[in-house]
Amino acid sequence: MTKTVIAKTQGVTLVELLVSLAMISLVGLGIYAALNGQLKASAVVHDTALVQQDIRASLNTLVKEIRMTGYDPSGSAVCGNWIDTADANNLQIEMDLNGDGDCDDTNERITFAYSSANRRLSRNTDPLIGGEGSQVDCFQFTYVLADGTETSTPSAAQLSSIRVVKIQMVVRSAEADPRYTNSETYPICGPFNDNYRRRYLEVAIAPRNLGL
Repeated sequence: MTKTVIAKTQGVTLVELLVSLAMISLVGLGIYAALNGQLKASAVVHDTALVQQDIRASLNTLVKEIRMTGYDPSGSAVCGNWIDTADANNLQIEMDLNGDGDCDDTNERITFAYSSANRRLSRNTDPLIGGEGSQVDCFQFTYVLADGTETSTPSAAQLSSIRVVKIQMVVRSAEADPRYTNSETYPICGPFNDNYRRRYLEVAIAPRNLGL
């Protein structure tokens, strides 16, 4: 009689142990799933923040330098049209920062160029945004002339009439998010139907020295 009771007690203890192990396993899986979800969400937030940071840094440079186009403190600098090249993917601007009458010194002649092959916008051949990390999926310069006309391909005769430079670009995150599908159509490209998060930027910059 005593042996039977002990056997039953041991049997109940074993079942309870198995149930406890199963519950612990479930709790562990739940904790793992929660932590894994938090890590993925954190990675998405981090990646998006990097995109925003890259956009902000590049925009600061673009706005600051394009606004300075045509700067001529001496009033007699010989620098051509101040805007020497202008099309959808390229813009070359000039300014006489030190007032010596030319635009041949450091940072007085600046070229912004977009490469769709490298998904990168460069400033004088140095990457400004894209190439590594964030990628510039599409980019476009548009120009507003003195008569209000807008064009992405101004003629040589129209370069001196440029009064506003419009910039549009779509920047994507460095890493894909398999839980997200981007099917959005942007004003200058898309849809991509992939797993990358993107940000669209549009800004109009008026060079303050070009006779507005």
